[in-house]
Amino acid sequence: MNTLKTVFSILATLILFYGFACSIRIIFSWIPDFKNGFTNFLSKICDPYLDFFNRHTPLYIGEFNFSCLVALAVLSFFSILFFNLSVSLTITFASVFALIVTTIEHIGSSILFWFIIILIIRLVILIFQRNSYNGSEFIKRFDYALNPIVYRIARTFTGGKLVSYKATLIISIIALITAYIIIQIFFIHLIRLIMLIPF
Repeated sequence: MNTLKTVFSILATLILFYGFACSIRIIFSWIPDFKNGFTNFLSKICDPYLDFFNRHTPLYIGEFNFSCLVALAVLSFFSILFFNLSVSLTITFASVFALIVTTIEHIGSSILFWFIIILIIRLVILIFQRNSYNGSEFIKRFDYALNPIVYRIARTFTGGKLVSYKATLIISIIALITAYIIIQIFFIHLIRLIMLIPF
């Protein structure tokens, strides 16, 4: 019995560390032409797993690929599952269902959180940019990817009227932060209800 708990504890720890390694690999992948022995090592151990999700669960919002968040959420799911098994070898329907719902919520919330961060970064760049129409090629491609999403969100609150790009970003950020808070509150109550299931 104790041996099985130890095995589950080791598995939970290994998956947790692998998830951490994948997170670092994802962050380094955002830096163009940044390669060294450490990043090459991370690439070898993490890319096969991350590429599987890029191929089989493409999760795009505009031009942005959030498949890596699904990959991290799956690792988180199994890490928590194995940790729970290391504490108590019994699994209830309620605990597994709550874990699945938590994983789905984690994926959605992570996507929403990072998208809000992206919009805030773009707004800050826009505020401090002297001429908003003469940005770098990277900024132009960035805006090309963002525009369909943020204008769609803003039109919902402006009655279809066109507003400036800065106003569009501000409206989108406020709307998404509000949605993020509502989603968090909803899932907290949902998990509490699920945990009341007696089996």
